[in-house]
Amino acid sequence: MTALRKFDVSQRDMDADFSGADILILDETFNSRFFSQELTWNGRISSINADYVLGLFFSDEKIRVSRELDWGRQAQAYWNILLSAQGIPAGFANAAAGVTARERMRGSSKSYAGFAHTNVDLGGGFSLLGGLRYSVEKKTGSFAYEYYSPAPNAVFRVLGVSPGPNYSDERTDKAFSGTVGGQFRPNDDIMLFATYNRGFKAGGVNMDANGAGGRTNNPAEVPGAVPLDPTYKPETVNAFELGAKTEYWGGRARTNISLFYYDISNIQVAQFVGLRFTVLNGKSAVDYGMEIENTFKLTDSLILNVDATWIPEAKIKEDAGIDPVLSDHRFRFAPEFQANAAINLDTPINDSANLVGRIQYQYSGPQMINNASLARRGAVNLVNGNVGVRLNSGVTAEIWAQNIFNEIYPSQLFATPLQTGDQNAYLAPPRTFGLRFRATF
Repeated sequence: MTALRKFDVSQRDMDADFSGADILILDETFNSRFFSQELTWNGRISSINADYVLGLFFSDEKIRVSRELDWGRQAQAYWNILLSAQGIPAGFANAAAGVTARERMRGSSKSYAGFAHTNVDLGGGFSLLGGLRYSVEKKTGSFAYEYYSPAPNAVFRVLGVSPGPNYSDERTDKAFSGTVGGQFRPNDDIMLFATYNRGFKAGGVNMDANGAGGRTNNPAEVPGAVPLDPTYKPETVNAFELGAKTEYWGGRARTNISLFYYDISNIQVAQFVGLRFTVLNGKSAVDYGMEIENTFKLTDSLILNVDATWIPEAKIKEDAGIDPVLSDHRFRFAPEFQANAAINLDTPINDSANLVGRIQYQYSGPQMINNASLARRGAVNLVNGNVGVRLNSGVTAEIWAQNIFNEIYPSQLFATPLQTGDQNAYLAPPRTFGLRFRATF
């Protein structure tokens, strides 16, 4: 399988301070070129009842980012008021309207991997599966100012925020990952399984104006200053799963249940703290819980699906080396309980058409939604639905609606730039509806 992707974004005159005042303006471009190639070979060893897959993988991505930061017409007045409260005379720090910085970031990622997977039928309802992958990941990242205000009293220079040091760094990670497990079928309606997975996520290089620190880490600004390390470590996980898949009620019902436990080392967490994007490592984390999925064929026309996930523990362990809002706290975007229920309708209207429909209820429990604070949102209840007609010719026409009761809630919070303690929110989609036509040939 071959993939070639190109992604370009250009954004102009963005309100980088997220306020009603004209303080900070941002122009930025993002360019990505991605290529990947995967080769696989499938085979069978009949003498041991084994199926296998062998494969090779390669990918190459190049990233180019540029940003220009401009002070707006009200920036000087804003900083005069803010800094005066800290005893700094009005006008001492310069935030005159115009360009204050131009930034250039470059990155690349190359991945090489070889993998194998096999499934062996042992007879008597027993089977074994196993897989192994060896990966080599090489990533580079750099940051440089093309321009930074030469004014010795530039406001961020006075505050020690920037200019941070220019840097160019790289990281290469090599690792084995894989899986081993077993299955047992005591009869045609029950399958029991247990698996162990070793997962690996490569480290990398942060690409940000403060990726190697602030002004106090910049030897071009402060003689003898030492830049910080812009790299982050690979994340690994030991994952255990135990479960069962069952059919009953004469084949009209199916229940799948699994228990899982994840032990994570060097967990990677992405943070935005108002002016800086970074990926950092926590030493360790643990995540365990249970999932259940149910399907019931109530009638020939109605199918009920009910599933739920319960995760009593999902947190980064205590770690003095990371942000206190992360240490010994629950993962973000990880509610303790979430569930979904849906009824699907598919019934004939006449010999050439069926009435089709679906009504769905989704519940997501309270959760923290900002990696840089302890902010939480409450539980969310959503109802979605669609109804339409499917012709035997393969054409389907439907009316659909998402978030029917128009519940307004934040999907994510983030620290507001230049305003300590303030947060902004990205709202989840409101009620949306429309018409959908599909055709199968």
